[in-house]
Amino acid sequence: MRILLVCSAVLAVALGRSPPCLCPRILDPVCGDDGFTYDNSCEMECSGVQRAENPASCCNCNKNYNPVCGINGRSYGNQCMAFCRGIRVLSEGECPRPQVCTADYMPVCGADGVTYGNACGARAANVEIVSEGECPKSCACPFILKQVCGSDGKTYANECVAKCDGVEVASEGKCPCKCTKENAPVCGEDGVTYSNACLAKCE
Repeated sequence: MRILLVCSAVLAVALGRSPPCLCPRILDPVCGDDGFTYDNSCEMECSGVQRAENPASCCNCNKNYNPVCGINGRSYGNQCMAFCRGIRVLSEGECPRPQVCTADYMPVCGADGVTYGNACGARAANVEIVSEGECPKSCACPFILKQVCGSDGKTYANECVAKCDGVEVASEGKCPCKCTKENAPVCGEDGVTYSNACLAKCE
């Protein structure tokens, strides 16, 4: 067991991360100066927090040990303790212990829409794998009309929409119309007469 913990810490340092805090599973709540109640003083110190001078500033949770796993992958003594830290509960019971995974990049797409470096990383995060390879990129662009002309000659609502389609922005504003000089007058929707239908749509 100690070898696994040491390997986990060495791997974390090699990957440029801080080694995980290894605290005992003792429920002895303490109030941190950040206003949160921690399961014990070790967890409080691992969070870089000092003991609060006024313990009344923390949530008042009971000491019944009924562990829950938070959405952040950390275990909490009970639902109240997770709630007091502003953490949504993912499941009842302790979180699964993290696995030590290789750094091999063989991406998989998790059911949460996140691309993991490999299948081990997804399993360690307790996420179901939906496909091999990276997850499709989904874009959430603001509904702001600030038109740009893409390098493909199409007009996009804004820069974000163009980039989501994998298109570079060529210029700000609408793309110039590529219409012939044909003279076949039409009345546009705005009540103006245009030389041809292409120009009417373009304006």
